[in-house]
Amino acid sequence: MSFGFLAKNQFGYTQVDGVYQNISGIYSGSILCNEYRVLEAQTGAGTIQPARSELTHSTSGRSFSVSSISNFPSGADFLVFAKPSSSAASGTRNIGIYWLSATSFIFVKESVDWDVNQVAPNVPDTSFSVDFIIAVKSKDMPTNSNPDYGLRVRAPNGDDVFNSNNQNFAVKGYGYNTLPSTLFYWPANNLEDLTDFTVDLSDNDIYADLTSKSIMGLNNAAGQGLGGYDKRMHYLMHQWNYSTDVLGTVQKEVNTRTGSSSPINIAQVWGRNMFHLIGTFL
Repeated sequence: MSFGFLAKNQFGYTQVDGVYQNISGIYSGSILCNEYRVLEAQTGAGTIQPARSELTHSTSGRSFSVSSISNFPSGADFLVFAKPSSSAASGTRNIGIYWLSATSFIFVKESVDWDVNQVAPNVPDTSFSVDFIIAVKSKDMPTNSNPDYGLRVRAPNGDDVFNSNNQNFAVKGYGYNTLPSTLFYWPANNLEDLTDFTVDLSDNDIYADLTSKSIMGLNNAAGQGLGGYDKRMHYLMHQWNYSTDVLGTVQKEVNTRTGSSSPINIAQVWGRNMFHLIGTFL
């Protein structure tokens, strides 16, 4: 190491020099999560309504676009970290993400029971507030000189690899799972060993990378009549269990409906390698 610093903690040594890489928060905010469901094609009275997706509540005020960040570095990769807001930090909370475009999203929770004859926005709203941070690589962060003191470590090309003025990420845990692209039944018994982290959630400062916690399949349930919502979206979500201090990875149905004890055959599944990352921003 020709420049930088070497720090020792209870886990060993961390070397911050010209090849060091980390991620930093470039934007933070809070929005309400939502519920999402899929409606099958419907026919009747001489009309045909194609299959479509529908939010149980409007995205107004509940979506975010990375392009709205004024100082966002053009073309930079980013991650979306999230956690329940303090007002929602109790019991068990599940959060996934739905991408409206390559740079805009809403957060999604699992659905409560709803009547097949109800349509948005008449379904009861059980949403809660979600805190989120958009993070980019340290080298992509805009120069932050406020305050004009602290510690900066640069790479040979002049890029910042560490800046104490930035909101830098500290890893608390990581894991890896593979979702095969195949037919399976719901709940999916081939995804039982999803990664869980036992961490102290009392301060509600643990964020999880939500970037890929999104749709993992659709089922093709039998028709339920013209008013039926016959497709169901199946999600990978992170779960904050404040009672047991476990931040886990779970499978949830976004538009759950009771009344059938039989397993649901998920007809469309998208294979995916899933990396799980949790931590705090300092």
